[in-house]
Amino acid sequence: MIPGEETDLNRHGHADSELEVLAEVSRYAADSNQAGLRDVHDRAFGELAAALVDGRITGPAFEEQFLKLWRLYRDNHVATSSTVDELFTEVDAYCADPELREEGDLDDAGLRAAVGAFLGDHRMG
Repeated sequence: MIPGEETDLNRHGHADSELEVLAEVSRYAADSNQAGLRDVHDRAFGELAAALVDGRITGPAFEEQFLKLWRLYRDNHVATSSTVDELFTEVDAYCADPELREEGDLDDAGLRAAVGAFLGDHRMG
């Protein structure tokens, strides 16, 4: 786990299981000995997506952690695959707040369904 990450997440009210998912994702991202780097990166994002589909984390937690991981890669000039970039599109279409949701935006169920279908098509993780 990234030092201080647990404190920041708990301050935002995330459940311990969500912290465990982030720790698991971080371990996958750091383990470049099992596969090529691109595969490891896809697996990290895939594990996070699977956690959403399996109900281990909520839509808002998925969005927050996906974007945090995506920005970490972007800010450190680590290329993501086109598969991860496509998944970003689903996250970008998600709006957790029903008051702000516009036509074409995904709600929690829509995000979970879109990510589930995406995982089935791309076999990430």
